[in-house]
Amino acid sequence: MGKGNFSILRNNDVISLCGGVHFQYLANTEAQVVEVGKPSSIKDWVILSDIIGVGTFGKVQISFHRKDIAKKFYAVKTVQYRKDDRKTRVEHYILSTVNHINIIKIEESIIDFKNGVLKMFQELAIGGDLFSYLSQDGDVLQGLNESEAVFALYQVCSGLYYLHSKGIVHRDLKLDNILIMGAPLVYPHLAIADFGIAKEIPVVATPTNKGRFYMKTMVGTAEYAAPEIDLGANIVRKKKMGNRKPKFIDDFFFENSGGNKSAYYTEKVDSWSLGVVGHILFSGVSPFYSTTVEEIINKSKLGKIDLGTSKWMDVSPISKIFIQSCLQVDSSRRSSISECLNNAIFTSGGRKELMQRLLREAIHR
Repeated sequence: MGKGNFSILRNNDVISLCGGVHFQYLANTEAQVVEVGKPSSIKDWVILSDIIGVGTFGKVQISFHRKDIAKKFYAVKTVQYRKDDRKTRVEHYILSTVNHINIIKIEESIIDFKNGVLKMFQELAIGGDLFSYLSQDGDVLQGLNESEAVFALYQVCSGLYYLHSKGIVHRDLKLDNILIMGAPLVYPHLAIADFGIAKEIPVVATPTNKGRFYMKTMVGTAEYAAPEIDLGANIVRKKKMGNRKPKFIDDFFFENSGGNKSAYYTEKVDSWSLGVVGHILFSGVSPFYSTTVEEIINKSKLGKIDLGTSKWMDVSPISKIFIQSCLQVDSSRRSSISECLNNAIFTSGGRKELMQRLLREAIHR
């Protein structure tokens, strides 16, 4: 096959090694039996029994379409479904409507009314997620060389810009939610995933639209969440509530409606998360990491980052300035995603053309 090449194993494939050693791959091709309450195309899909991912959302398995001669593999995500389940409905709606090369694409979705689950057939990210990619050599994250890190950031930023242009704020961008679509080689093709707590809003500020929409729900992952989301207040609130289930209401208002802006946040929370991702990509270090969630939140509120350590020795000033522009505690001084995409890190000295060429090559690799 050659160094650096890969191939997905199919049933009965034989792997031959030196010394006359052979292995045969036997896949479990039995389809999962699914009862549906409405006419559906579920019978057109073969869902393998092996589970490749499990989370609070449900499980992920590999599937392929019966009518596809090439047997292209997809990831089928099975989640509990209720009509009043906002998280599931939002993710399903977003993945069904967006279309961008750096956002995971849904092929088909089917509701199993009898069992109360939704099955979303998505592109299969065979390279895993970006967190796993950076920790291939052990438990410690390893930063990328600068050109690889910039290319990765460009793809994530492009995907976020598309989302914002459609009025969608991700609110939980992190390494775990950035998937590698092809083989985990250098300069891989990336796609943003997991829209369970994304928010669709009427207005997102762009160069031609200066309106702004404010959100309030305390959501996200502490290590990546912007300080204005105030997850610390959420921790205090949960302690006071005890075993009672908190009721989150996604309050919002427009810029000139007279609301208390200090208690709300904008789409720029995605810019902060992008800055955290970038910091890790360049240095292998999370800027506000600590052993407790409370300490992480306190560090992010201070916003102190040190780009003068040995980890940053080989990183150019232009990349450091980009990270600083994203990790501004004062969101009014923080770069928007539109400003990030037009930053010199992606546009100076022919970089824009280089980024686009690398992306084309990664997609068709």
